Amino acid sequence: MLPFDARRTDTVAEFEALDAALQALPETAATFQLGDLETPDGARPVRYRPTGAGVVDTHLHLLGAWPYRETACGQRWLNPHYIHGHPWETPQGDVETRTAVVRDAARLGALRIQDVAPRFGITPTALDSWIDYHDLPWGAWRQDGRRRLATTLRTAAAWTDRDLWGLCTHFPVPADTVETWVHREVPDGWTPPEDPSQYKWFYR
Repeated sequence: MLPFDARRTDTVAEFEALDAALQALPETAATFQLGDLETPDGARPVRYRPTGAGVVDTHLHLLGAWPYRETACGQRWLNPHYIHGHPWETPQGDVETRTAVVRDAARLGALRIQDVAPRFGITPTALDSWIDYHDLPWGAWRQDGRRRLATTLRTAAAWTDRDLWGLCTHFPVPADTVETWVHREVPDGWTPPEDPSQYKWFYR
């Protein structure tokens, strides 16, 4: 969410716009493409031009959207607000793939097991059991992710004119929960790093 990997774009604004566009998708739409998303006023598709690879993917994952399949028209994504769970016909992912996705999802901090399970076409209970069976440190990974997310949100609030509560409202978990993480994980007296976007060298 900070401008290190996307130096010429407002990544917080893009994240907010993407959240609003996903919220506007029909709940009966199982999948979508980026071109299907519209801005809140419905004027045009949401467009992203970040210079850093993976920025949009990370935003989508933070909002609970996962890759579905590549088609002739481009990548389709799972709608995180789909009311029927997921469109997979069979469970997805081998052990290596699932482990990598679960680890990366946990390290984002905001995602819960129920937010990740649709990626594999299984229930949250099944994914929880799978994690236990393979002895994966989901709790430790997610704790580290919450700490990094909390620091990121405090920094984003300091570097922009956005209030902390507003930044906390864009995740699958309740905003008051995210705000609690921030106050708990960021120690008293903590100061954010200097915003590098004020310097010309940052954009070279």
